[in-house]
This record gives sequence, structure tokens and C-alpha cells, in this order.
Amino acid sequence: MADQPRVREWILNEALGAFLRHPEGEAERLRWFLSLDAATLTGKSPLASLSGLFPALEEVKWEADAPLKFDYMSPDASQLRFRETYGGVRPDFQFWTRGLKKQLLMECKGEGYQSKKHLFQVQRYFNYLGDHGFTGAVVYIVPPELEEGWVKLAEGLQPRGEVNYGVLPFNHDLVRGLRFDLVSVLSDLVEESTKLLEKALKEI
Repeated sequence: MADQPRVREWILNEALGAFLRHPEGEAERLRWFLSLDAATLTGKSPLASLSGLFPALEEVKWEADAPLKFDYMSPDASQLRFRETYGGVRPDFQFWTRGLKKQLLMECKGEGYQSKKHLFQVQRYFNYLGDHGFTGAVVYIVPPELEEGWVKLAEGLQPRGEVNYGVLPFNHDLVRGLRFDLVSVLSDLVEESTKLLEKALKEI
């Protein structure tokens, strides 16, 4: 059906997470990923330039499916207010430098952009970064055929400090880099599905 997701987001999440945490060449993998071009309203820009995260110059850490970061050392930040506003908000991926001053928040989406459904989420990420004095970017990973619609989302955003917005297409460059991890995730899925089918057949 036309309104069904064209890419299973969790598959891309699993593959990207496995790719980034692989112990062999971990630093090189992160540098490669942040060198990929994201689309913006004004053209293409590498993720590193868009977010200000340059692993060759300073340490960049990352997490998958984790709560937004809170600066517990800041005397101006209210922990209670932060929890009320951002409690339960978990981007698919977060990248940051020391002190959280520069961050990159990423979400994987397999469906087309819908303003009522998605603009609030993106604006909340913008508010989180800008209102806490952080710089960086919010980037969505989407199928290439949906790229244009997600890029236009930026037209409805309210700027917050030095925060950028971009769209990383799930194209051949990304697929080529993640190909082994994508195959691994899909193989595990097939194996699990086969086991469930065998179990179901035995119970018939």
C-alpha cells in the first residue's frame, strides 16, 4: 500500500549501530560515516560540517536509542523541567563531543514526511539543542525517493541558535558501507523467522 513504510527503520538502525560499534577500525568507520553528504535547503553538506563534529580533531562519542543528554553540572539547568520536557525522548542515534557542546541527533525514517506527525519531533530536537546552548545538527536518514519531502521540512522549522537540519539519503553510498551489517541483520531475521515457522508447524 502507498502509505506503508518502504524501509524497515529498525533494520537500518541495527545495521548502522553494528557498523559503528565494530571494534575493527572503529575510528575510521566513524570518520567515514560523518563524511557522507546530507541534503539541505541550500545544497549538500558533509555530516561533519553540518554538525561541527570532526573526529580527527576531537573525540566524538555516540549512543543508539538513548535519552537526550542533560548537563548535570550546569547551575542554570533545571533537571525537573528537563525531564518534563524531554523525558522519554530517545533519538535513534546521538553523537557528541566533550561537554555536549556539539551534537548530532539522527532519526531513521522509512515513510514520507507528514507535517502533523513529524514537524513537532524535529522542532523539539531543535529546541533541545538551541535552548541549552548546544550547536550541531538534526539529520534524518530516509530512502532516496523520499529525500525531497524531508528536506522541505526545514521550511517549517523555527531556528534555535547554531543548529542545522539535513537529510541523509539511504542511497548506494550508505548501503555500500553498511552492506555486510545489513546482510547480517537480514540473515538473523530470516533465521528467527524460520525457527518461529518450524515451531508453529510442530504445534499444528
